[in-house]
Amino acid sequence: AVPRYDKAAFGGRGDRAPEEAWHVQRDPVDVLLFEGWMAGFAPAGDAARLAGLDPDLALVDSFLRGYAEWHDKMDAWAVIGIDDLSHVCAWRTQAEQAMAAAGRPGMDDAAVADFVSRYLPAYRAYLPALYTAAQAGGVGG
Repeated sequence: AVPRYDKAAFGGRGDRAPEEAWHVQRDPVDVLLFEGWMAGFAPAGDAARLAGLDPDLALVDSFLRGYAEWHDKMDAWAVIGIDDLSHVCAWRTQAEQAMAAAGRPGMDDAAVADFVSRYLPAYRAYLPALYTAAQAGGVGG
């Protein structure tokens, strides 16, 4: 089964959907797209720089070591960069408004701003290296 993410869970903060909502793929596939928060991010290993961005990033950096196992399974990466991180909040606000219009629970604009502000430090810490890798020899080599 392929796990699914439910963006409306926990009042719009999101979580993994229950297993019964996961897709079961019975036939072989030629291409599998794997999308996820921090996919492609590599540990920075620079505790002082990370602490200057956010004191919690040292813990995030330690967890990124576990992503290497996933990254090693990838044949190719498609990295879509953004030129301004303020788009992240605007896009999440749009998604929340669309969920609300569809009758699903979600966050109001203030809650979105608070939620996004919690992971933007990681974007600031790890996106530059991801973009550099994508333009050079590729993510993960």
